[in-house]
Amino acid sequence: GGGGHTQTNVCDLRRSSPARTSWPLPQPCPASLSSDQSHHRGPVNNLIGCGEVDCPCFSKMAARVLLALALTCSLAAAYQSNGVKRQSFWPLLPSSATSGSTPVIINPESFEFRDVSGNPSSNIPDAIAIYRRIIFPVNKLHKGLVNFRTLTDPVELARIEISATIPTSGPPQPEVDESFTLVVQGAGSPVYATLQATTYVGVLRGLETFAQLVVYGVINGTQSAPVFHVPNAPWTIRDQPRFPHRGVLVDPSRTFLPIPTLKAVVDGLLASKMNVLHLHLSDSQSFPLQLASYPNITLYGAYGPDEVYSADDINELVVYATKRGVRVIPEIESSSHSRAFGLAPELQHIVACADVQGAAWSNYCAEPPCGQLNPGSADTLPVVTTVLQEVGTLFPDNNMHLGFDEINQKCWLDDPVFQRYLLVNNFTIGQALQAYFIGMRQALAQKLPGKQFVYWEEAALQTPPLPIKATDTIQVWNDLTALNKVFLNTDASVIISWYTSVYLDCGLTNVFGNPAWCQPFNTWLSIFQNDPLANVTNPTYISRVKGGEVCMWGEVQGPSSVLPAIWPRAAAYGGRLWNYDITGLSQSEIVLSMSDHAQRLTARGVPASPVTVPLCSISPDLCF
Repeated sequence: GGGGHTQTNVCDLRRSSPARTSWPLPQPCPASLSSDQSHHRGPVNNLIGCGEVDCPCFSKMAARVLLALALTCSLAAAYQSNGVKRQSFWPLLPSSATSGSTPVIINPESFEFRDVSGNPSSNIPDAIAIYRRIIFPVNKLHKGLVNFRTLTDPVELARIEISATIPTSGPPQPEVDESFTLVVQGAGSPVYATLQATTYVGVLRGLETFAQLVVYGVINGTQSAPVFHVPNAPWTIRDQPRFPHRGVLVDPSRTFLPIPTLKAVVDGLLASKMNVLHLHLSDSQSFPLQLASYPNITLYGAYGPDEVYSADDINELVVYATKRGVRVIPEIESSSHSRAFGLAPELQHIVACADVQGAAWSNYCAEPPCGQLNPGSADTLPVVTTVLQEVGTLFPDNNMHLGFDEINQKCWLDDPVFQRYLLVNNFTIGQALQAYFIGMRQALAQKLPGKQFVYWEEAALQTPPLPIKATDTIQVWNDLTALNKVFLNTDASVIISWYTSVYLDCGLTNVFGNPAWCQPFNTWLSIFQNDPLANVTNPTYISRVKGGEVCMWGEVQGPSSVLPAIWPRAAAYGGRLWNYDITGLSQSEIVLSMSDHAQRLTARGVPASPVTVPLCSISPDLCF
């Protein structure tokens, strides 16, 4: 509070004089102060918390409100929650982490985040700016400062010193070093913390752990006012992920997701120490990405003018994600699921079976509407590879996803252009697909040199085989049989997205209101307990698994529902992929940690579904 006003806790005033029938109240403000000026930061704006008075005079209305609060304040000690905030972590900490028993207090006004990397090009100030706002949220900052001033001789944590060998942020790479060492002292003069990492991304992961160490609450169950503090110091934490790829797929091609929604997904990824946002940007339903090379693809393929991503939108998202250690990987379907690619009048001939109507769709595609890029058209490859070049240039990540899932042979066989193509070249369907794949890769080698490609598992299961490279990545979604075939048929890396475990649309509804094609609903606990390496015993195969993604397909998920549908379930898989080898935890420990993380996400502006009833979080002994 400014102006030298005496800081007084209204609830403390009430408790200090239990026998009184009336209790001291500030006098009405002088006429020179308006009612709004007289209580703009006082208890009127903090009704639930009985907040601190930082103005010595109040309007008559404020006085009446304070009188009404008297009973509430006198019963504050009877609330089921005693104000102690549990210190919990997600992902769960490694077993090597050590702690003590001393609470160290933080003055949010003077606490310092200090970049000691010594590099003038350091981006660590970006990370500091992000986490200062996270650790000291605006709605708690003033109270935390006022309450700190009421403490007598606290053990104060003065600063955190942050260093990195490579402190610049550039686009995150597929296997960037995310390791860090965080030490928080419990004594000294001054008491401080250190964070050491190899890379900027490692600094982010360490700052996330530090943010989870800091709690805002009362200390040791006393009736003191809540303050920012680190319980259980000293701390030593050395951590790094088991798998380098920990991601979330979202599907704005089926239901458009505005940039602020995508940024919120990125915020959830940061909080959960996940690092990949996979954008499924094209499908049969729509093509929402604005293109300079073929603007009519978007003009005819997007749902509407307000449901289009411009190049500036994408750049804004990529910059935002990069500062938060998140890679943005685009997916453009380059074989099946491609009706929207060819809705422009001049491009309709590059798509087959796009005119299928009504219930006949089930013969030609996995869901309506149907449409596959037509390898039989001479224009298909030039158009597709030019689009892929533009998209690959727009997104700086080293990887680009090209789809190739759920190819329907009947869609091609019933197309006259494709039939002639088979006849002229004496091809089978498999040979036509192989020729199309080879032609695409040859063109992309010239148009996008150095870019590496990701495919769905079907690309590795074709006959004759498609020439998948060792530098490629296969995303496996079906089952262990498919995974083993991918291992046998290719030398590619693998990311695992079992639909039975990590498809977030399973157990919901389909576009007709019927149960979704996959059942049951994948709960956060079942996702966490899912072992991505179950029954994979070959060490060479294990080394090729780079991680996994949850998949939030977008048929029935839009901007208002997608975030709580993703979170905290995505964090469950991310936590398993980060600390894969963790053992010996009880279900209550896992539930409480995930419940706290869901609340943490929501507090940071990322709506997350509740994990358990609040009572079980407040009083675990009543539930577990």
